[in-house]
Amino acid sequence: MKLLFAVLMLCALLTTKLSAQMSPAKEPDPVIVTRFQITLPDDARRSEFDSLMAMYVDKGIRPNAMIKNYRMLRHWWGSNNMEVVMIYEVDGWNSINKAMEEADKLIDAAITDKAAREKYWTRFGKYLNKHSDEIMADIGKPKM
Repeated sequence: MKLLFAVLMLCALLTTKLSAQMSPAKEPDPVIVTRFQITLPDDARRSEFDSLMAMYVDKGIRPNAMIKNYRMLRHWWGSNNMEVVMIYEVDGWNSINKAMEEADKLIDAAITDKAAREKYWTRFGKYLNKHSDEIMADIGKPKM
């Protein structure tokens, strides 16, 4: 019995020493999921909506070094085709707000005329004025 206890204590000590020397796993990168409910203003045009979204992605998201991955999804099948889902992956918790602020700055820099810039954000807000945000994390491969 004493021998069994000694072996168990030795195993516990060795395991503790080995696990203490292992570096902690990196926290997963945050994935922000924003669901926009499209609101159609009285003078809505599909071409304008597409143009606003293209400007947002081409000038604010793609050149943004703080955003590692990005997807924009539009409801494709079913009764609610008035939803847009934007998925962003950033490098670390502290980058969430910074990445969104940088996207806004990049768009503002791309639209040099102040009146045109204000019009862009006003129109963008008329189409996409209701949203929800969730912050998710990739938990790796699930075990089956």
